[in-house]
Amino acid sequence: MNQGGKHGAKSDLSRYPGLANFDLNPVVQKLAYLRQREHPDRKIAVILDLGKELPKTSADSQQIEAALLALFARSLDAIIQSQKPYGTITVRTSYKRGKIQLSITDDGVAGPRRFEACFVRTPEEDMNITTCAEIVQDQDGDLYAWCPSHPALTTVIMDLPAEL
Repeated sequence: MNQGGKHGAKSDLSRYPGLANFDLNPVVQKLAYLRQREHPDRKIAVILDLGKELPKTSADSQQIEAALLALFARSLDAIIQSQKPYGTITVRTSYKRGKIQLSITDDGVAGPRRFEACFVRTPEEDMNITTCAEIVQDQDGDLYAWCPSHPALTTVIMDLPAEL
């Protein structure tokens, strides 16, 4: 659990080995491309609506990338589980209320039970939604989801600190 922020002063990034100021949009673009390529037999559109001139975030880029990879995988799995021949994943980034906000919305299987089995195999561990949330919280961010039962849309939102 985050105990009041581990980052300290902006100039003190060297105290935290994985911590760096980085641009989130190129990471999102790379992961969206890789994930979309995993199911060439499926008609899954990945729509990117990336904010222009976002500030950089101060976080562990590898940890954030791992969490995003798991969230992308969950969206793809939800679309496959819906047994539709097609699906859409929309990823948006923006700057709101002093935070960089990333949202992933898909039209796969919806509802709160979908996250009970939310995991993707990584070399280190099975990463579930709780682990993703802990990673984001460790970076002084937040992760939350909306799962309405109708229409079949689920949105996961990640807020990360912005470096201005």
